[in-house]
This record gives sequence, structure tokens and C-alpha cells, in this order.
Amino acid sequence: MKMKKSQFGIEFIYFVGVAMVILILYLALSSSYFSATLSRRDKIESANLLEQIRSEINNAGRVENGYMHVIKIPKNINNKDYNLTIKGREIFIEYPKGSNDVYARILSTDVINKDSLGNPIQFDPGKSYYILKENDDVKIAKQ
Repeated sequence: MKMKKSQFGIEFIYFVGVAMVILILYLALSSSYFSATLSRRDKIESANLLEQIRSEINNAGRVENGYMHVIKIPKNINNKDYNLTIKGREIFIEYPKGSNDVYARILSTDVINKDSLGNPIQFDPGKSYYILKENDDVKIAKQ
């Protein structure tokens, strides 16, 4: 049976159309997977920053008086702003800034804001801070 040129053209267009649909589905799925991966990476990096600071504060609570360590707070995480706060024995990170995504952890010791006693400690991104232990109290002060 001999195939006509028009039948060949229609079948070619049909197969190209099916290939385009498959390509579009693949791109949509890979795009959603990629955005989920980036979101997960951002959350992990913000949690890592929180855990690093928490670990430094907990270490200060375990050592002798006279301990001092300087920590540098990054300006942003993956080019997004964030809030880092200590209230009492809890440390919070809101990432990205202005969202409802807040990750919180408990500290093993009370922390005192050396600059303004009694107020929560609001870290300024891009600044350095001292973590001190004086008179059995862990204190944080801007450098």
C-alpha cells in the first residue's frame, strides 16, 4: 500500500504534536520540582543559621565566666531578608522576612541583651555580636 504525501504530513504533525505535549508536561513537572528544591534549600539554610547561633549560646552557658565569642550574622540568606530574634529562652528566625514561616528553638540558658536589659534581642543582619558569659549570665551585645 502506497502512502500519500498528505497522509504522511498529517501523521508527522500528529507525532510532533504528541512530542510537544510530552515536552510541556516534562517541563512543568521539572519546574515544580526545581522550585520545591529551592524552597527546601532556603528553609534548611535558615534553620542551619539558627542552629549555629543556638549552639554558640548553649556553649556559652556551659563554660566558665569570662567566655567571649564573636559571631557574624549574614546580611541575607540566598538574597532574601530575614528576622532573627531571641525572647527569653527561645530563638526565632522568620524567613523570608514578612512571611509566616517561623522556625523556633529552645535555648538551654537565659540570654540577656547587654545593650538594653529586659528587651528581646533583635539581630541586625550583616552585623557582628559578642556572646559573653559574665557573673554566670550569658549576654549578647553588638560589636
